[in-house]
Amino acid sequence: MGLTYFLGIVLATLSVRRKAPLVRAPRPGAPAPAWALPAFVTLTLLLVATAGVQLRILDDAAGSQTMPGWQRALPLHVLTGNGLSGVRDGARLGGIVEALAVLQTLALVALWATLRRFPKATPVLAGIALAGACALAWEALHAQLAGPDIYAYLGFALESHPYRPGALPPSGADAVIGAIWGVPLPPSPYGPVWTAFSHALVAGGGSLGAQLGLFRGVGLGAMALAIAALGFAKRPLAATLFGLDPALWQIYVTEAHNDIAGIALLLVALACRRRALALAVVCVALAGAIKLPLLGIGLVVLATAPTLRARLVPCAAALLGGLALTFCLGGRDYLWALRRTAEIYPRVVPPGEWAAHAVLAAIAVAAVGAAVFARRFAWGAPWSFVACGPFTAWQYLGWGIPYALLDETRGLLYLAAFPLTAFESTLIFNGAPLFDEIRAGALLVLVALLAFTFLRPPLLGDDAEAARRRLGEARGA
Repeated sequence: MGLTYFLGIVLATLSVRRKAPLVRAPRPGAPAPAWALPAFVTLTLLLVATAGVQLRILDDAAGSQTMPGWQRALPLHVLTGNGLSGVRDGARLGGIVEALAVLQTLALVALWATLRRFPKATPVLAGIALAGACALAWEALHAQLAGPDIYAYLGFALESHPYRPGALPPSGADAVIGAIWGVPLPPSPYGPVWTAFSHALVAGGGSLGAQLGLFRGVGLGAMALAIAALGFAKRPLAATLFGLDPALWQIYVTEAHNDIAGIALLLVALACRRRALALAVVCVALAGAIKLPLLGIGLVVLATAPTLRARLVPCAAALLGGLALTFCLGGRDYLWALRRTAEIYPRVVPPGEWAAHAVLAAIAVAAVGAAVFARRFAWGAPWSFVACGPFTAWQYLGWGIPYALLDETRGLLYLAAFPLTAFESTLIFNGAPLFDEIRAGALLVLVALLAFTFLRPPLLGDDAEAARRRLGEARGA
């Protein structure tokens, strides 16, 4: 949708002209105020509660739609037609879900501001965050609306040659996948590492529901790996915002979009790039062999060394390794599958939206180039990476997370705003009249949050801690 692209262009351009949006850090050594811990607990409970209500609304809407018997018998629901526009009272439901997304964004911003009041991470804070993340994970795993992509992953995993699927549908209960995606299935657009992994995942067979549960389990494991990587990188505030973000759990566990596998690998690379550079290079290459755009985007996590040579060597190694994995294992069939997928799903878009997509994609390429060749970063660049996909979709917003969490960008706002930006990018609410009418209001809320961050000077959360560590090291030297 054009508004997503326009927002990305505005933020990326603004970030070139303005310094990173920072918030004043609390005085070093000052104890947390008495209200901070109760506020943290309250905000965590609010995020868990709103996520549960949101998922319940969507589950009820999907279960009440008019659909054929085979679709009603699916273990996980899919929406018929154009998202909630085909559901009774879909516009009203879309408005409620949007209001919840705004509330979640405000809660994450408040959480961000609250956690900054604590001088350091403690076991109590970690325990509360972990409990909240576990509750969100439980809700995400038990939601009934999953979306059609999880069935595509399963269909490709059951195909012996997913880049050139056969004309026969899967057998048994899995035959319903052909009713969702057609027969023959479209060719898989995913990299050979994901293909090999998904083949191994379903090799043991099982019921259709159990097979789908395996893909949700992959999303759960990748989310846990991402949170652990941020913890290992000593980014407790980022890990907390990541783990308590309802939109991330919905997109990558409930809907099981496989992007999270590549994102988690890039966050592992981010965590180990200084201690184990070779492992970081391997992680970036593997991420690219899961989804090809992640290979180029992932170069930014290797682009923080002080000299050009120290940046170019690991970036070149990761790029060549990822391309070798992708095209040597995938071969010509993979290239054909990419071309054929573009032919099967052409999109007719207004010229203005196409132009905005192209401009934002160019900004994303420029952001990666500036990081690698000049070690320059812009806090608004994460919003541009969604344009590296063929169209705007909320799962592609996760591609900007590794860049947003680089030390030099101070981009925790990207995580805090994720529920609202994800709602704007989702395809579920396309065509709902209320959604189209109040999107501008959602944009104004996000712009207001950004404007608020300009009002005060440094520093922010984890970056404040990092600055203090560097200052202490300098004094010790």
